[in-house]
Amino acid sequence: MSKRRDSLTISEDLTNVFSDRLKSDPRKKEIAENRYMFNLTIDKVLEIIVRYYTTYDLKGN
Repeated sequence: MSKRRDSLTISEDLTNVFSDRLKSDPRKKEIAENRYMFNLTIDKVLEIIVRYYTTYDLKGN
């Protein structure tokens, strides 16, 4: 997987999903983009999952 894809943010994904619906009203598009700006990378997601499993001592069974 490329470095670019690993660091793709949720805001970029959501912008792609909503862009067609919001093209008619640029103001709504700006509000949606600002609301969903997370910058959550794959590494951060994995860190959160590991922390969750460690906290709740889940075995994965």
